[in-house]
Amino acid sequence: AARVVATEASRRRSMRPQRFGGSLQKLPGHIKQVRGAAYPPVESGFQDGDGQNAADTAGAGAQGALHGVVGPRHPNATPNASSADRPEHAPYVYGSPVVKEAQRVAKFARIMDADVVDLAALRDASWGGVPAQHRMAAWQLLLGYLPANRDWREATLERKRREYRESVPEFFEVDNSERSEYQRAILHQILLDVPRTCSNSALFQHSTVQRSLERILYIWALRHPASGYVQGINDLVLPFYSVFLQSLTKQADTESIDVDSVSSTVLAHVEADSYWCMSKLLDVIQDNYTFAQPGIQRMVFRLKEIVQRIDKPLHAHLTSQGIHYIQFAFRWMNCLLMRELPLPLITRIWDTYLAEGAADLDSNQGSGSGSGGGDNFVVLHVYVCAALLIRWSEKLRAMQFQELVIFLQHLPISEWGLDDVEEMLSQAYLWKQLYHNSHAHLQSDEA
Repeated sequence: AARVVATEASRRRSMRPQRFGGSLQKLPGHIKQVRGAAYPPVESGFQDGDGQNAADTAGAGAQGALHGVVGPRHPNATPNASSADRPEHAPYVYGSPVVKEAQRVAKFARIMDADVVDLAALRDASWGGVPAQHRMAAWQLLLGYLPANRDWREATLERKRREYRESVPEFFEVDNSERSEYQRAILHQILLDVPRTCSNSALFQHSTVQRSLERILYIWALRHPASGYVQGINDLVLPFYSVFLQSLTKQADTESIDVDSVSSTVLAHVEADSYWCMSKLLDVIQDNYTFAQPGIQRMVFRLKEIVQRIDKPLHAHLTSQGIHYIQFAFRWMNCLLMRELPLPLITRIWDTYLAEGAADLDSNQGSGSGSGGGDNFVVLHVYVCAALLIRWSEKLRAMQFQELVIFLQHLPISEWGLDDVEEMLSQAYLWKQLYHNSHAHLQSDEA
């Protein structure tokens, strides 16, 4: 039995990174194989401190192997228990979803419980999704809102929350007659947009939550006069507000939260934290919202290049029908797909985006693996949009102009689940490794 465990551990330690685009890159943990993609499936297990897979170390042992177990022992299991004696909710088969999830949660617990969080390890682990119980702290660490040093966090949170709280009467709670015409125009647009934001959500239609969103957006706009408030920014605060409220109220589902029963202190903390984290995110994509929105223009142009290289028949068909990419992709870039996908799926995508970090689309940063080497969620987002579009290639090539416009504005993805999002992310990651920083390769067919 001990030899079985040792052999399995040795096999997993001998796995090597895969080769993409002429350089060795390690795929992020638990990335799925894409249909038709020319690379082997990779299910890299989480590793413990000495590099050995967690399933092959503590809790497995020779005794576990005797019972067909290569993974952590269930706490209620007895040393000599047979399969009939084990609890029904404790599958011992190596690689089962329950065991994998337990390993994932345990890995995050080890990372997050450290006195000083290893941000590189956190990025690597977060790429494949963050457990709900760790998502709030993980996002705040990845964005740089929380310091990695545990001893500094409480003071940092207290200071930032106080700073936001003091800005509310200074910027928001003033008589309308004291506002400039520019400020009144901004506030008017925000008051129009907030009720339209996520209109199918009971949480975001609650008056208390809407007042919070209005304050966040208005104060941010006044503090960032280069862009001010632009439609689409209202969507970007929703994942933060939802995740933070769920975490602080310890609810499994934000839609089941009774906002009226949540304390004013918790709501104030959610509002302040959402403001600062949205600010951190927008700091790196602010040119998406300045005059003429040059950041979005670059992203749409790059999407066109990618589709032209990867799926030339689809690109040719869209062009022949008079479809311009800006017509449908502007919203994808402006709102980061917030209006295309349900919020729980957006939350999963943002786990990966925040793990990637952020950099300019034309930057050479992030040419390394997506699991922590590269500050480039803007780049990955363009490839995610390409994967989303090309997924419907066959249907789109059979449509005429009017059908295309309607289809692209109302993609049939309301029934999507996490598996669909995982597949889209893995395909986007593969294409990014192949084509980013290789513009000649993207344009090779045009030469």
